[in-house]
Amino acid sequence: MKKTLNEYITLKVPLANTGDRVDKVLNEIKANDFDDTQQIFVVDEQNILLGFVNLDTLLKSKDSDTVDKLITDCNPVDIDKSLDYAVTHAIYKKLQTVPVTSKQGVFMGILPTLTIIETLRNEHVEDLHKIAGIHKETSRASKAVKEPPLRKIQHRLPWLLVGLIGSFLATYIMASYEEILNSNIALAFFIPGIVYLADAIGTQTETIVIRGLTLSWTSFAKILKQELFTGLMIGLILGVLSLPMALIGGFDIRIALVVGITITLAGMVASSIGLFLPWLLMRLGKDPAFGSGPLATIIQDILSIFIYLIVAQIIL
Repeated sequence: MKKTLNEYITLKVPLANTGDRVDKVLNEIKANDFDDTQQIFVVDEQNILLGFVNLDTLLKSKDSDTVDKLITDCNPVDIDKSLDYAVTHAIYKKLQTVPVTSKQGVFMGILPTLTIIETLRNEHVEDLHKIAGIHKETSRASKAVKEPPLRKIQHRLPWLLVGLIGSFLATYIMASYEEILNSNIALAFFIPGIVYLADAIGTQTETIVIRGLTLSWTSFAKILKQELFTGLMIGLILGVLSLPMALIGGFDIRIALVVGITITLAGMVASSIGLFLPWLLMRLGKDPAFGSGPLATIIQDILSIFIYLIVAQIIL
């Protein structure tokens, strides 16, 4: 359920009319206890928001100056918007506070700086919970250490069951390539490293994409283009670096080629999963952070092993 701005805005901020002098506004600030004095918001006689004046600008101005000469556009948001939208707006517009108005432009209050910071922090913690597979009731998840064992099992077991099924699938894939593994036992030595690198690349991509989808207005097409290229280059660099490392370790040149090519391809695939799974969940109306959990990890593991054994079969 989206949080509305009504619960979080405050009206205890300094207001001024266009004809007010600087000394009058400063005296009003001194005489009152405001929740936030970073900006002084300027309204007309109908309380329509016209803009704001920064406090430091006011302090540097002459007492006889009027605020209409110092006014700056304030990029307000509509009262009907969600809290998440307002926080994203603050980031996108680089605002310290977010002024809120009605559809008619009437000043309703501001979203304070502390609320913006708290919301960003809570979003971050919630995403970490979901990455860990704890996706129900964030307030309870934050008390996970104090929960009874049965509650902990209820939170964690469903995602781990998905991982268990995936691990058996990965085992069956490896068993179907038993012949090539038996004839080239060195291939087995590199499986943990390949799986780890694919997971690491995928997790990085997922985190970036989730932040991009939830806390910025960057288009998915732009994120897609940037991350696919980044994943390709990271996989290629790691693949190339793995070649001399395998050779120095005394492995055959063909084994080194298999490892290098696999790391490159697995990096690209992991980036693709990290991109499309959060995006797909968001399109389905789900929180994209779900895509960073064990589901994405086991898919990356299975595909990495499958790519590795296919490449090995072709080269060896």
